[in-house]
Amino acid sequence: MYGCLGFSNSRFFAKPLAELITLQGREILQNTVDLVQNNLNLEVIYGDTDSIMIYTGLDDISKAKAIAGKVIQEVNKKYRCLEIDLDGVYKRMLLLKKKKYAAIKVALDGSLRENIERKGLDMVRRDWSMLSKEIGDFCLNQILSGGTCDDVIESIHNSLVQVQAQMKSGQIELEKYIITKSLTKAPEDYPDAKNQPHVQVALRLKQNGFSGCSAGDTVPYIICSQQDSDNTHSGGIAQRARHPDELKRDPNKWMIDIEYYLSQQIHPVVSRLCASIEGTSPARLAECLGLDSSKFQSRSIGSSNEDTSTMLLSVIDDEDERYRGCEPLRLSCPSCTNTFECPAVSSLIASLSDPNEGKDATVNFWRRMRCPRCPDDTDECRVSPAVLANQIKRQA
Repeated sequence: MYGCLGFSNSRFFAKPLAELITLQGREILQNTVDLVQNNLNLEVIYGDTDSIMIYTGLDDISKAKAIAGKVIQEVNKKYRCLEIDLDGVYKRMLLLKKKKYAAIKVALDGSLRENIERKGLDMVRRDWSMLSKEIGDFCLNQILSGGTCDDVIESIHNSLVQVQAQMKSGQIELEKYIITKSLTKAPEDYPDAKNQPHVQVALRLKQNGFSGCSAGDTVPYIICSQQDSDNTHSGGIAQRARHPDELKRDPNKWMIDIEYYLSQQIHPVVSRLCASIEGTSPARLAECLGLDSSKFQSRSIGSSNEDTSTMLLSVIDDEDERYRGCEPLRLSCPSCTNTFECPAVSSLIASLSDPNEGKDATVNFWRRMRCPRCPDDTDECRVSPAVLANQIKRQA
């Protein structure tokens, strides 16, 4: 229904109705969260689209399922055409950000079977090498193992030191460095082919008479460096991508770019998984991988007790300098025919640091987004988030 109403070329295209569907979904989800937290006194730790996750603090699966049954009963009382049900029970969870988490899921059939469920993590993407996926799996297993934080961090650090030593000594097999990516069109049709490693490999294969390089085909490649060059990293990554067969055929000219795999394939995966774990940092993980840790130092944007508005303003100062030469956005008043320049966001957010604003700071932000010509007591001249988004889209 949503796709039918939201697709501009559909005969039933009705954008307001499509937006109403998503709005109704958000309201139902928020009402469900409020019901669980306020009426049942349970802690909701995550909610997304059509589901919520509740922290019970229990080790007994039967008691956790009983709580789920109570939630199901209370929520389903409110709706006739909607029904919530128990999707899973998780023993431990690593919640990184929205739509990105991993958890140990316990079977609901009474057996003690467990498996790790991943959602949105880098490891499930195809354009990562098998080596980075294996190391990511190891780190994830350690984090979800239930061991102490110190033991988990020590195990991860030791593993990274061992892996980088094996890579530099040539003990890792070639197949684990292979990255695969699919062609969405013919290689010669890519406008930015110079910057796409898999496209460069596909073009070279076609020149050599290989026919399996069309839209939908998967191209394997390895990032290499030249052995006989003074600058082994000369040329971009796309220019240094080679098919595994090319590397096997000419091992004296090309070698695996170990530094690329350490810094661009392994470090990003591990650092994201360990981002919320105390006792380590991107710089420390880089040090374990034999990389220059100074390149991975996290920039502090303020002390731990610095409020959100101050941090926002510090970012905006940099943004103002960066986009100083850009043409300002002009908005149309919803009430009169006047057009006016969109006020600087920094001037609007500055009110958030005013203690007099209190909890209504977000509401007051949008009250200030208004036509300067209209009277102050006129609500119709205010630019709401929806109106702002619509006008930006029309001008894009």
